Amino acid sequence: MNNSKITTLLATYKRPRELSRAVLSVLNQTYKNLQIAIFDDASSDETEETIRKLQKEDTRIKYYCHPQNIGALANFKFTFTDIETPYFSILSDDDILDPKFYEKAISILETNPDIMFIILDSLAIDKDCNLVDEFVPNNKLKFYRDNNRFDALIKREIPNDWTSMVFRREVANIYLKMQDNYDISSDMRFLLIAVARYKFAYLSQIGSYFTMHSESISSNRQFDYFHRITQLSRYVEIMHDQDVAQEIKNDIKRKMKKMVKNQFSYEPQLKRAIKYHCSNQTSRIDIAYEIKERRALGMRLIPVIIQLLFQNKLSKLLIRFFFLKILKRKELKFRKRTFLLQNSFYKNEFAYIHAINKQCETYFF
Repeated sequence: MNNSKITTLLATYKRPRELSRAVLSVLNQTYKNLQIAIFDDASSDETEETIRKLQKEDTRIKYYCHPQNIGALANFKFTFTDIETPYFSILSDDDILDPKFYEKAISILETNPDIMFIILDSLAIDKDCNLVDEFVPNNKLKFYRDNNRFDALIKREIPNDWTSMVFRREVANIYLKMQDNYDISSDMRFLLIAVARYKFAYLSQIGSYFTMHSESISSNRQFDYFHRITQLSRYVEIMHDQDVAQEIKNDIKRKMKKMVKNQFSYEPQLKRAIKYHCSNQTSRIDIAYEIKERRALGMRLIPVIIQLLFQNKLSKLLIRFFFLKILKRKELKFRKRTFLLQNSFYKNEFAYIHAINKQCETYFF
């Protein structure tokens, strides 16, 4: 195998313990010809000291600290200016790579020169390193070379988490040129354009462990209509991309129509209301604000539906009567299944996660 180098791009801010774990997961790769480029957004805590300790043990670590905080989006974009190797990947400071991730990914890229990036699976864990995912990989390798590949992303036939992806250096130009100034989910914008432009492959094996935070779950988020507009702008940008085939643009046009239609649908609101009344989400969603915002945007029916579903006492009683026990049973079954998976099918994977947690603790005592 041609031992081409790969750069791990790692943007960080005030997470020294998690960062050390992420870095160690890269250094533990079975594919050794790599380097890590860490970009610290002026953390002013233990971050630099931790990285200096790691650098003494391994010279493959590069560290840059901004003199002042520039914000997450700007820091992410800055990382993409430092790619000098044929391949790169992006790693969040609280995520973990599987030890064989680079070996598997680069092997496929080296034997398929027309493939611009490779996707593996990410397994979701919580902040305590417990499994919160029922996914089981099928070990199949599939290539997406035709113009139906964008549909695979939209239908969620492939993962959309870039933690388990390895890209050729040319793909980085997307991030440097795309319009992401106001897009808090710039990773999704990047992936949408990459899938629209380039051929890729998907290997259904675990490549990383993604830390799931409760606030990152879409159903928990506060309504933001301007973010919905930003989401649409991702597709508009692709529609004007000369490097994207017309067939893919036609798929995108259909997706945009569906997104607009959903903004005026009551079904998503009913699903949110069920979770709102049957869980602890009430503290995270300001319903009065949502109603006010939608009315300000000229909506009439949706604010009434939201008020009826979320603020009406009878609606709350009916929803809890019909759905609370169902959701509780579903949640209990989910916890049992994930516990079983964690201690059987993924036993070796979680042994590694716990081992790397212990390994990183040595840098803080």
